[in-house]
Amino acid sequence: IALVSIPLSYSTLSRPHARQDFLAGLKTVPAELQRYLVVTLTGFPDGVPTAALSENVHLIKNHVRGVSARVHPETNSLKSLKEAGIQIVGFKFPEAETVSAKMEQTMQSFKTNASKFGLNIFVRNLKRKDLVRTAIDLEYDYFSGPVIADLSDYVGPVREVDLSSF
Repeated sequence: IALVSIPLSYSTLSRPHARQDFLAGLKTVPAELQRYLVVTLTGFPDGVPTAALSENVHLIKNHVRGVSARVHPETNSLKSLKEAGIQIVGFKFPEAETVSAKMEQTMQSFKTNASKFGLNIFVRNLKRKDLVRTAIDLEYDYFSGPVIADLSDYVGPVREVDLSSF
């Protein structure tokens, strides 16, 4: 199933007027399309109070398929994210970071940490096929990046993916 991820910064959630505007916008999305939307919370620091985050996640969940959080791979707050109702956690490799063996180690460590809490996981900005293969082997739920986008210029339903090229 194809999903659309909408990034939402913690600073937007922190400001009541901005939060209300965002929620009002979500309410305008037809119900039959809401099942394709995932809101991805970004830019929040480690240690955000679980109660405050939980309240915001609950408000958002009523209008989307799920709520995810993009965090730093070394984050220590995955337990509180799970307790707040986050379903999917992940990270993005920085644009400027050169591809290295450390990336595979980062992916493994993040998966191990997230698995302790039963969270689904994603990784963004994969730049090489071997990293896609690592994401597949580690059973990441979602992954994206330029190497995947380069495989096809076709936009439409994907019925089959040949993983042998990875």
